[in-house]
Amino acid sequence: MALRKLIYINSIIFPNRKKFYSMENLYPDIQRKHGRKDLPGNFMEERASVSKFCEDYGFTSFFNHFPQGLDTLPGEDGINISGGQQQLIALARALYRSPSLLLLDEPTSAMDTKTERFVIDLLQRENSRSAILMVTHRIHLAHISHRIYLLENGTSHRLSSGY
Repeated sequence: MALRKLIYINSIIFPNRKKFYSMENLYPDIQRKHGRKDLPGNFMEERASVSKFCEDYGFTSFFNHFPQGLDTLPGEDGINISGGQQQLIALARALYRSPSLLLLDEPTSAMDTKTERFVIDLLQRENSRSAILMVTHRIHLAHISHRIYLLENGTSHRLSSGY
């Protein structure tokens, strides 16, 4: 019950790249998926808020490569964008709400090297603002962590400290 309350108050965010429900552009999509229930509201204010967030966090340079930038329609289940782009949107959605705990499961598995480097740098910066629990097979990604555990044969072992 306590965990449900934490999730309900949105202090824990688990970005899920497979959940693309709308046929709308990314502006309301990012806000709706993160607790903004007042849409349509003041569209220009919301658009400015999302644009500033994307610029501040460095997402703009990636979203500008979408066919219509932040006005791109992801499509049902994200069919109009790649898996790496879906992961990037999911991460933007999660970070937009400034979670106290961010849960990540293979957050860069479908990304190219450049995008993955961006995400690694971004997560290193976020480490001071949010607790991050990450599951990954990529050891170079694990090294941004404060603690690294190896799960093997049902047992976890602390390997080392990260950076």
